[in-house]
Amino acid sequence: MAKIITIGSVNMDLVLRSKRSPIPGETIKAENFYTNPGGKGANQAVAIAKLGGESVFLARTGDDGYGSELKTALKKYGVDTQCVKETENCCSGIAVITVTDDGENSIIIAGGANDKLCRQDVDDIEDQIESADAVMMQLEVPIETIKRAIQIAKKHNKLTVLDPTPVPISDLPDELFEVDIFSPNKSETESITGITIKNDNDIKKACDYLLAKGVKQVVMKLGGQGALIVNSSGETRHIEARKVKAVDTTAAGDCFTAAMTLRYVETGSMEKAVKFACAAGALTVTAKGAQQSIPYLKDAEEFLKNKEE
Repeated sequence: MAKIITIGSVNMDLVLRSKRSPIPGETIKAENFYTNPGGKGANQAVAIAKLGGESVFLARTGDDGYGSELKTALKKYGVDTQCVKETENCCSGIAVITVTDDGENSIIIAGGANDKLCRQDVDDIEDQIESADAVMMQLEVPIETIKRAIQIAKKHNKLTVLDPTPVPISDLPDELFEVDIFSPNKSETESITGITIKNDNDIKKACDYLLAKGVKQVVMKLGGQGALIVNSSGETRHIEARKVKAVDTTAAGDCFTAAMTLRYVETGSMEKAVKFACAAGALTVTAKGAQQSIPYLKDAEEFLKNKEE
């Protein structure tokens, strides 16, 4: 069984469902409200576990009521939480999410304990990293922590995967490009490279920029259009999306990144990995919520097989 370490955020999602998103200055009435365990790191860790991998998660919760709920939810899905630390006198991460009737979402995050995840926390799990197959990261925790995680993973020759979201206001440090797989979506690619993507030539320019920075492979998430694989030689392969009716896009990108990482470790084929990721991500948008919407391995495999026949 492939062992994947996820280093990242864990939040309690406060979800409002409404017909549409409000415009600035407008107040509208929500149709429903509920809470869900989430956070990009936690979602990815859960996806690894549900899709058949050994999932170890490094994160921080607060010492509030949400903290214990979040840890319990991770354990329920089979995530190893021995590296999830409680932070004293600090709230857990919170995400306020608005989901509209067409399945699109907008999110505002309060980092809380996520902002306390530090370089020493990474150093403390070096033995776990040494025994893992891959280290998967996002940017909802401090940049310095992620830089340290990349450094330690490279020291032990482990596969490094960065989902560069949310993109910081300032430029990304060069160290964050020194990963094996860099997997942004289209808007994140535009923000990072400064290149507006309108056509295939723009995509090529953006990917060339990332490769020149040191990225070994780019996997660009294109939503309903699938994903694009670009390797260090500039060779490009487009993988089509699985057509489904979107109910809620929350966690779809997280599931994609986790599924891609796990299947790549298992097979060594990026094409197989991204096809599996497109299938798993598509299934995620057909259900409400974050972690509960992520499919189990059996369902993802069956969906992939049916679509390929």
